[in-house]
Amino acid sequence: IVIAYQDVSNNAVKLAVLPSVAERKWSVSTIAAPEAGARLGMFTQLTLDGSDTATVAFRAEAIQKMDGRVVSQLVVARAGSAAPGGPGDWTQTVVDEADMNCAGLCGLGKSCVAKTVMMKTSYACSAASGTCNPGCSKTQLCVAGACQEILAPQPLGAADGTGLYTRMVANGGSGAALFFNRTEGALKLAQGPEWKPVVVDGGSGAAVGAHPGAVLAADGTMHIAYQDTQSDRVLYRSWKDGKGGKVEIADDGNRGQAPAREVHVVGAGAVVFLDASGAPQAVYQDQTAGTLELAQRASTGTWTVSTKATGNTRSRGYYPQVLKQGERLLVLDVQYDRTREAPLSNVAFTALQ
Repeated sequence: IVIAYQDVSNNAVKLAVLPSVAERKWSVSTIAAPEAGARLGMFTQLTLDGSDTATVAFRAEAIQKMDGRVVSQLVVARAGSAAPGGPGDWTQTVVDEADMNCAGLCGLGKSCVAKTVMMKTSYACSAASGTCNPGCSKTQLCVAGACQEILAPQPLGAADGTGLYTRMVANGGSGAALFFNRTEGALKLAQGPEWKPVVVDGGSGAAVGAHPGAVLAADGTMHIAYQDTQSDRVLYRSWKDGKGGKVEIADDGNRGQAPAREVHVVGAGAVVFLDASGAPQAVYQDQTAGTLELAQRASTGTWTVSTKATGNTRSRGYYPQVLKQGERLLVLDVQYDRTREAPLSNVAFTALQ
């Protein structure tokens, strides 16, 4: 058993290996430790090759550059063997990088300020410099003789930058990484060993590509489902030899019939798998209804959506995983009961066939 995970307390990415289930003795090692001020480990994903050598992808954020910018990165670490002992046994590659809003992330003596050049706004950590006359207000910083507004930390919300919702896909080698770059609004794909990212869909701020799920077919076709965060629907695209197929709407979020029709937010946690005929299917959450959904593609290219699990007072569909038990396909998902004084969560199994 091999597990890659974020160690929040120690701000590190770690690997836990259980060589023998009978002995129950875990071996834990550090994959990566951060630079000063940086944070590591969100959206950590793992894949193993045929020799059980691990490739781990994770997000690094709040990395300060020399010019004051604060960036996020998608990092892929490849182990040198099946038994790495520490950071020195891994080769790390920065796959993608994007600026972040630096509010609340600057060190002592610096503040986050915004500057707009040719209608493009960027953020940087700056120290006071020069003389401003008249003086700046309490919400401003004097930078090179000009008053600039200081950006205050924002309420916790959707993370910005890149390396979001990463999903590793096994391909028999070092793997492939699907991830969302919110700055570009694009779903990207990078495959080892080169790890050069390409845009699968979106870009130019289109906000397409959250919650990707994918599976690789025997013929080398990658079947990808992901969320269009502008329209809150589930999209599908096949990918082979560096080229994408037609973008299809797997679930448009429409529920019910007029005049009682509702539009739901759908697509969180998408997991893609192939049925017995090789047709792609996807399970994911309907975030509005709190249900577990299944989208199935027919040979004609049409999609059928059905609800596989509802929880009455419990919300279903969090973190779904597809498991095979003999000839049966099961979905494991987390359900929450928020009606209790102390919210309760547990794991449920749903048979797909």
